[in-house]
Amino acid sequence: MLRLSVIIVSYNTRELLRTCLQSVFASATLSADKLEIAAIVVDNASHDGSAEMVAAEFPNVWLIAAQENLGFT
Repeated sequence: MLRLSVIIVSYNTRELLRTCLQSVFASATLSADKLEIAAIVVDNASHDGSAEMVAAEFPNVWLIAAQENLGFT
């Protein structure tokens, strides 16, 4: 079994984030090897409902919803 961690930092990109997560999980199901994915989304206080979308549509994703936009490095 292969294990892969995917960390996504997001800010006001709800639709792109949805597409990205769908792609990540679709790739796992298409993989010839067993692929276990741990997906983590860090939302930087988006105003477009990104964090709510992740919580509702991707309950298996670890969501860190920041209270302010902390940026990323």
